[in-house]
Amino acid sequence: GSEMCIRDSDRVDESKCKKILEEWYEDRRPWTTYNFFKETKNTVLDEIRLMTGAFCDILEIEQPPNLWIRGWINKLDVGMNLPTHHHSIHENTYLSGNMLLQHHEIGTDYYIPGYSLYGGNLTPAPLPGMTTIFPSWVEHRVLEVKERRVALAWDIYTQESIDYCKIN
Repeated sequence: GSEMCIRDSDRVDESKCKKILEEWYEDRRPWTTYNFFKETKNTVLDEIRLMTGAFCDILEIEQPPNLWIRGWINKLDVGMNLPTHHHSIHENTYLSGNMLLQHHEIGTDYYIPGYSLYGGNLTPAPLPGMTTIFPSWVEHRVLEVKERRVALAWDIYTQESIDYCKIN
């Protein structure tokens, strides 16, 4: 795939990634049953807020107030991959993101409608702290890894989404 250029605003300091890895304890709970941002002292919420704001600015859209976030650690062991998937495609979808927590040879491939067919998938550099914010409906994957790969992933919800879920 084609590699995106790196901007300082796309990357969290590597020392914060190392701290997350040091504090993270590995358990086997499904990603749907916990929220990384509620269970850890070392968060990168300030950086994610800034990146989300920059994403909205680039698209020239107004960032909704009262955003909610739910995150999880995604660990792939040797021989594993993350098949093509998206985070959500319903009307309550907003934004998702992921951050690689260590240097790795394999990045995340994003399928960009109208681009990937001719230009290849978008694949940010697989560097510690490299962060991608994307619409939750964008399909992406991680190819088979030859060494353990750990990333932080999240979904961002609007207040309208939270209200809808509480009612239904």
